[in-house]
Amino acid sequence: MERTHVFRFKDSHGMPNRTDKTVFGRTAMDWVDQKAYQPPGMELLGHAGGAGSYHGWAGFDTKQHRGVVALSTAVSVEAIGWTVLQRLPLTQDSFKQFACELEGLGFALDVDKETHNLRVTKVYPKSPASQAGLSAGLIIQKIGGVPTSGKSVAECLTFLRASPKVRLELVDPQRNATNTVEVLKGKFVTASQ
Repeated sequence: MERTHVFRFKDSHGMPNRTDKTVFGRTAMDWVDQKAYQPPGMELLGHAGGAGSYHGWAGFDTKQHRGVVALSTAVSVEAIGWTVLQRLPLTQDSFKQFACELEGLGFALDVDKETHNLRVTKVYPKSPASQAGLSAGLIIQKIGGVPTSGKSVAECLTFLRASPKVRLELVDPQRNATNTVEVLKGKFVTASQ
């Protein structure tokens, strides 16, 4: 059993030809960390599965020697299992999404259906974007000096991923003000701890 806990792969689930290599995080046999937030003093692994209306998730903390099993016939239990194992509070959000540790800018964006402008839709607390003063509702007018008007979200994501530091020209539609900020990519957690 101890040998199943040894990490053998990173981001590929042991499948070298996968194109989505960032899905699984570190993999130890079929136990994965899925980039789940690892609270201090913990090393968490888990595995989910299901068939039909049956859902199951099992996970354990290799450092504190404790585990969680979640079973349901009504809802997917993966996020619930991870949240309980992380010892974080169960909320409406944590029933759908467990806390992950990511590296990036720390905000979500989309094209506004009415104005067709690129808009910040969410900023994660304690993320580089939050520390740079971004908030939901801001319009991203330029990324690194390149206008976003007429560009798809996929094109804009390419600009955002181009370098570790990104210069954004933002418009606050509420105050009718334009501001330029630099955001340096870094680690952040997708849920409050």
